[in-house]
Amino acid sequence: MKRISLLAGILLFNLAVHAQKSAFPGHYNGSKMEIAQEIMILPDGRFLFSMSYGSVDRLIVGKWTETGGKLSLKEEKAVADPFLIFGRHDSKAEKGKLFTFKGYAENTSVSLSLEDAFDANSFQLLHLRDQSTFSRSNSLNVTSKPVNKFFLSKGVYGPSEEDNNVVYTFIPPADWNDLILYYNPQAEVPPVNLQAVLKNDSLFLAEEGGEESYFAVKKELSKEVNLAKFDSYFLNAGVPDSLSLPDSTGNRHTYHQLKSTENFQSKLNIPDHEAYFKREDEAGDSVIDQVQTTPVTTEGISIPPPKAMTPAKQKKTKRPVKKKAL
Repeated sequence: MKRISLLAGILLFNLAVHAQKSAFPGHYNGSKMEIAQEIMILPDGRFLFSMSYGSVDRLIVGKWTETGGKLSLKEEKAVADPFLIFGRHDSKAEKGKLFTFKGYAENTSVSLSLEDAFDANSFQLLHLRDQSTFSRSNSLNVTSKPVNKFFLSKGVYGPSEEDNNVVYTFIPPADWNDLILYYNPQAEVPPVNLQAVLKNDSLFLAEEGGEESYFAVKKELSKEVNLAKFDSYFLNAGVPDSLSLPDSTGNRHTYHQLKSTENFQSKLNIPDHEAYFKREDEAGDSVIDQVQTTPVTTEGISIPPPKAMTPAKQKKTKRPVKKKAL
């Protein structure tokens, strides 16, 4: 009897939510010169905010509440880790483990250690601290030693940024020899918190405490809209358990997510003038493992917006592949 009452209560609650006569649910296309942006406010208390400008493609998801004719939109961020890693076994690969780094020049305090045990003296920067190579991805094929465990660290922002680091430990399956490592800059960005009002069916947005600015005219959602089709965009902030990515020949392969086994804060002894991926004019002599620099691609963990929210993509300029070695 109690179970039936509970189910009835849940049903009545859901009906009450969907029965709210809020004027806000709808589709708002605020695209303009050099930026594509859309907001979809769903009648079940959720919203999606898609934006694309330059090389940035972002989908923000969260929940909204309405008070006194004003809407509050708060982003829900489920993923806080700065390092998102996927890997697989490549039966055709040569000796060693291939590490492909994407987006790491966006944070030049990131360092790497390939030791089997934590050693504060074993870390080396991926990029020099004053280096900017935002349009590049970098590959490191480690053939000099087996890699059973590796560590990634990033500086802790504050007065002692260069001395204090958060270290993440990763233990890949023994047969994985092809790993793609994405840097997640959104881990450092605080959740989006926006306020909205409607004026004659036009949506005006404001950051908390800021001035309102026009965004777009409201377009009604279809009465037959299936809210369940948006659920996948809200799960784990869009980071899947696996990726299907093409190789250089166009054949697609499945990469599985590798999560860190632990993270901790530590002081590291990191040389400031050494890095795995230096600028071309600062490249050192060849030492051990092969390093390759290629144009960065956008295909990866980004979840595309729903069909009704597809922003225009800007074309990215292709650059020639350059090879160098440590």
